[in-house]
Amino acid sequence: MTTVRTIDLRVSRICFRGARPWFRDHGISWADFVVNGVDAEVLIETGDGIVEPVVKAAREREGAVHG
Repeated sequence: MTTVRTIDLRVSRICFRGARPWFRDHGISWADFVVNGVDAEVLIETGDGIVEPVVKAAREREGAVHG
């Protein structure tokens, strides 16, 4: 399981100002995301292509940590 965190948004050059309403529009808690992250599958299930670079960044980050 890959957990997407705020750092993955930054690496993907997704601004928080735009991400907050995107999370709201998809029924995902921004506040919970900021504290705990979100499972990558939850983002993928939205069907929105904008999540691809974010999920990729999360997987690369976790791969580097767990290497």
